[in-house]
Amino acid sequence: FKAQRNEVLNRLQSVKQREVSCDYSLTSDPTARSLMSDKYSLIRFFPTPTQPSVTTEKSTAYVPQPRLLVSPEVITERGSVKLRCDVPHSVKVSQCYFYPEGDYRKLKHSPSCQLSLTGSELIRWTRRRSPGTLHIICFYSVDYSDRTPSPHSLPAPVTVLNQKPILTISHDHQFDEIRFECEIPGSESVTANFSCNLYTGEIPQPYVKIFFQKRESGKVLCIFKALGDDLSRRLQSVKRREVSCDYSLTSDPTARSLMSDKYSLIPFFPTPTQPSVTTEKSTAYFLTETTQLLTTEKSTSGK
Repeated sequence: FKAQRNEVLNRLQSVKQREVSCDYSLTSDPTARSLMSDKYSLIRFFPTPTQPSVTTEKSTAYVPQPRLLVSPEVITERGSVKLRCDVPHSVKVSQCYFYPEGDYRKLKHSPSCQLSLTGSELIRWTRRRSPGTLHIICFYSVDYSDRTPSPHSLPAPVTVLNQKPILTISHDHQFDEIRFECEIPGSESVTANFSCNLYTGEIPQPYVKIFFQKRESGKVLCIFKALGDDLSRRLQSVKRREVSCDYSLTSDPTARSLMSDKYSLIPFFPTPTQPSVTTEKSTAYFLTETTQLLTTEKSTSGK
């Protein structure tokens, strides 16, 4: 359904309510209607005005609905987002207010009509147990004698990614190529661009960075490839057999995600076993006998 805001407001005023609901029926039997949906309150779009004075009644009619601007719309837990309650320049604003959709009590005030929050702060503010898409609403008060409140903005989405990536590894024996896939959880509905880092060692050291990403079944994967010999030399230099990965948004490369779990490469590059004592003795005996034989031959030749 679509309707002009003024038409909806006129309708609500005529019924003296601020709720809407819906039901449905089969077109073959329009009289057999379904149960009614839960009622949805429109108070945030059409707040009940306080009794205005004669002076402010005209002004109230010209208070426009703000628009909440979000930049960027996708962040990591360590990244930051800017919220701006966009109001026409002709309106003299006293204060702007922001709150999570469905929880009007968690108001944040801003005289500048802007907020800057990290992903962690957003999660704490909205009291979300898990990351995902959060919806924020704003409104403002006009600097008249009674500080008239504006209509509330439409909810604006902010997606917070704070799950660590999932690293999987496969080996192409024919070409001796190792393939690393760094999967970004929660990215199915996200249209942002990512970059990923692959690390080696127990204390992760950057090995390679990649901007290439591929979507498989809606998920975003960063894919790394390395030849077995090259990777083996790298692992020998750091004296470890572990790899891990992380990711960031290309719009904010400094705000990196949590590190993935470490993945052991021992099955692909086994550590050489220490020789047994018997082998060591045999080797030593062989070297001794060879030395003695060479010495004897040299002495005989000298004679």
